[in-house]
Amino acid sequence: MFAAVFLGFARSFFLRPFFPEVSAPRKRHLLRARRAFTAWCLLMVAQPLLVAGDRTDLHRRIGTVAASWRP
Repeated sequence: MFAAVFLGFARSFFLRPFFPEVSAPRKRHLLRARRAFTAWCLLMVAQPLLVAGDRTDLHRRIGTVAASWRP
């Protein structure tokens, strides 16, 4: 899933400095949505890895913060 997000937004968001010919939308809500979705994808990867690494204390703490976070 993260690879799909990265590839989908690579030219217009993640790798934008390398593609100056691409005109990305400058609307603030679109940038905020991209950042929020990227953070969500990173959490989808990090949370299971924390549990697998027997770091459930950190997993719970991050989950509590993530659940209360508003983009």
